[in-house]
Amino acid sequence: MIKTLLAAALLAGSTPSLAATQVYDATGEVGGNQQWGGTLGLDFDVNQTVYVTGLGSFDAGRDGITHDIFVGIFNATTGLLVAPAVNLNGTAHTSGAYDSISIAKLTLTPGHYQIGAWGYNNPDDSNYNNYGFGGPIGFNTLGGALTAIGSHYSDANAPGVFATNVDDGATRYGAGTLIAYIPEPATWGMMIVGFGLVGATLRRRNAVAA
Repeated sequence: MIKTLLAAALLAGSTPSLAATQVYDATGEVGGNQQWGGTLGLDFDVNQTVYVTGLGSFDAGRDGITHDIFVGIFNATTGLLVAPAVNLNGTAHTSGAYDSISIAKLTLTPGHYQIGAWGYNNPDDSNYNNYGFGGPIGFNTLGGALTAIGSHYSDANAPGVFATNVDDGATRYGAGTLIAYIPEPATWGMMIVGFGLVGATLRRRNAVAA
């Protein structure tokens, strides 16, 4: 009985409130319009803990990534990657304007971050840049857990670094994206109830034994 209650509680706590969702999206754009080798950074705030389960890149031709395109998440306060960047070369196209791969679950606690992507220096794998308008790259807030706050770029000969040159708009680039979700508040409550039942059962057993 105790094992069953524990399993139910843990299962409840692992259930996401939303299916893992792509945060940046450029569904309406098919072709890339820029070849930039440096880092293209999209800045965002995390307002409550989120879990990142995938990283992706804009796919200019919607035909898969065939060159070295790297994507990583930087801590915008320290300028350091929070986990090693991933190389999307060889990632097949499925649907939409981005291609992505799964990663080990990465926890982002409240703070300032930048998703950086670099390597768009080939016509077949170019990035999208909405010059001067700051869009129309979509941004999913995950119910208010995230806020888009800006865009930056690095020099073309400085890929893989935290981007610090300020650009217009909060979602200007079709470049990197992340796949993320937040915990379901109701399931946290279920988990607490489950652990409470386990505790009550243990106390009852101890009382009977006494």
